[in-house]
Amino acid sequence: MHNVLILNYHAIETGKPSVNTPEVQALTVTRETFEAQLALINKLRMPVVSLDQVVEAIYKGKRWHRHVLAITFDGGNETDYEVAYPLLKHYSFPAAFFITVQNQTSPESWAQYRKMAAAGFLLGSHTLSGSNLLKLPGPELHKELTESKRIIEAETGTEVKYLSVPEGCYNREVMFATEDAGYEAMFTSTVGVNRWNAHLYQLKRWTIHRKTTLKEFENMLHRNPRELQLRQMQSQVHDSGVKLMHRSPFQKIKHFFFGEK
Repeated sequence: MHNVLILNYHAIETGKPSVNTPEVQALTVTRETFEAQLALINKLRMPVVSLDQVVEAIYKGKRWHRHVLAITFDGGNETDYEVAYPLLKHYSFPAAFFITVQNQTSPESWAQYRKMAAAGFLLGSHTLSGSNLLKLPGPELHKELTESKRIIEAETGTEVKYLSVPEGCYNREVMFATEDAGYEAMFTSTVGVNRWNAHLYQLKRWTIHRKTTLKEFENMLHRNPRELQLRQMQSQVHDSGVKLMHRSPFQKIKHFFFGEK
């Protein structure tokens, strides 16, 4: 069964001084690593499709005739334009950039995203602040989703159809709120591949880390069962830990004795 593997990046290291936290550094790949990964995709002649193509295929129940890839970036970092944009253009690879609104601190950054949108790249929302959506009461959740969509559309002149959930944290309430806010699909950080019948508000992605080796990357491109299972197990451990962190003490005790409910 053929499927879509959606790659997810955050920032690309350019050699400039950085004050990023260890968590952010772990999600920051070097320029050389990113270039090598794009070159490998090109060498393998693996089709890279846009998120519009992914969503349309799932909506219509279309089966792919071979494995395909999609490329996304989270956060709205300056290296989207400085590094990712020219390299993706070089290979004619489509990609989507999910923007955290508060990370855009100058008119120049919005001008860069307008240029990227004009070149055919998709822009999506990574919310207003990039906050964990599970921590927010209903009105704040609604604001993070609707206001980010409105601002990005106003600043870039392009329609925002897709949401990427910060920290990969979501539940049914977040899914319903995303649909209510007018998004056509929601992208998570849960590792896996997306088949023809995937849920449009639970689309899976594989996050590329700083320590991801080129061999591990190639194994995932080929959907190596052992590599995919390892990444899925790591993702499940992370997701379970996040869910447990946001429970009340009583819920944590209940989980300990009776398991997930």
